[in-house]
Amino acid sequence: MRLRRMLLIVGCLAAASLTGCATTATGSRGGGATSTPALTAPATPNAVTTSPPAAVVPSAPPAVVHTTAPPVVHTTAPPLVLPTTAAPAPVGCMPLTNSGGCYEPGEFCRTTDHGAQGVAGDGKTIVCEDNGGWRWEPVP
Repeated sequence: MRLRRMLLIVGCLAAASLTGCATTATGSRGGGATSTPALTAPATPNAVTTSPPAAVVPSAPPAVVHTTAPPVVHTTAPPLVLPTTAAPAPVGCMPLTNSGGCYEPGEFCRTTDHGAQGVAGDGKTIVCEDNGGWRWEPVP
């Protein structure tokens, strides 16, 4: 019982820094629990004292090691090739359709082409005439 009480006193002093500590100890005499008042530092010369914690000395930072990076190599990307939506028209055809292609005999012609003469994709001459509707017709 004395050892337990002494350990409580030392623990309270260390943990609470002399601010007090309330504990309950179970006694073996009398069969009941006894309450121990809040403990304070004893005023006797045999009192247990705690020393302040040792100062922490920071260690030196790790040494800095400088390295050289490998040289940067710049490369040129290949040129971007975009797909075309329509095949380019042959050099000799005219007029061109709205999408850039050549007219062929039998195709409808635009209002602005009525009566016009042109060259089909096969190189033959065509004319826009009203033959049951405005169409490109081959010239005989």
